[in-house]
Amino acid sequence: MKGIKREFNVARTPQHNGIAERKNKTLIEAARTMLADSLLPISFWAKAVNTACYVQNKADEGVLVGYSVSSKAFRVFNSRTGIVQKTLHINFLENQPNVAGNGPTWLFDIDTLTQSMNYQAVVAGNQPNSSACIQEHLDA
Repeated sequence: MKGIKREFNVARTPQHNGIAERKNKTLIEAARTMLADSLLPISFWAKAVNTACYVQNKADEGVLVGYSVSSKAFRVFNSRTGIVQKTLHINFLENQPNVAGNGPTWLFDIDTLTQSMNYQAVVAGNQPNSSACIQEHLDA
């Protein structure tokens, strides 16, 4: 199925909202793990849940590279991990100015991209395609 999936749920019943249930489950599991690992008593439960929520809500910053060809997602370069990810969950920082040269340089360097794809330039002037040749043969 392509596009946005709509999910309906009954009011005031979180059991029918699968997304909220999964997030709540991971939050509770993270808090339980933090308490067990630190050997703290149950009285620190609220502090553990608050800390787990803070850690889970920290988002990575990235640079918008473009749009995905196969889906409606954005392609974002994650500056922490150094990889390009496809995601729909993106917040634009509209109050900050664009900073030139703040992103990865290899994404926009045409020489690096052509070398990584093993691209060979083809010179085609006014001749038909049968006389087109590879650039390295012209230099010889």
